[in-house]
Amino acid sequence: MAAFRLVLAGLVCTAAAVVSSRVNAQAPQPPAVYNICRGEFEALCKRHPYDRFERCGTFGVSGANPDFSCKYLCGKPLGADCQSTQNAPPVGGNACGYAWFKITCGRAQ
Repeated sequence: MAAFRLVLAGLVCTAAAVVSSRVNAQAPQPPAVYNICRGEFEALCKRHPYDRFERCGTFGVSGANPDFSCKYLCGKPLGADCQSTQNAPPVGGNACGYAWFKITCGRAQ
């Protein structure tokens, strides 16, 4: 009888582990979010919050082009799996002006 209880307990633990791993594998991942400032000099970007600086000429383009940022950061062009929103109005100046925008990789859950 004791051996039967051990086997039964082992089956219950194994079944619980399988159910738990399936639940964790299906949990949606939050989208990756990047707040970008694009311009010539990073010091001028500090006018607005950002966590990634893209210098003029990055990706072979001078001005802000969120499609290139999407392709680099998300691996997809602008669309359902990569969205872009403006964080602050762009400002002219220096080689390519300054732009603050957010790139969100993945679909919002």
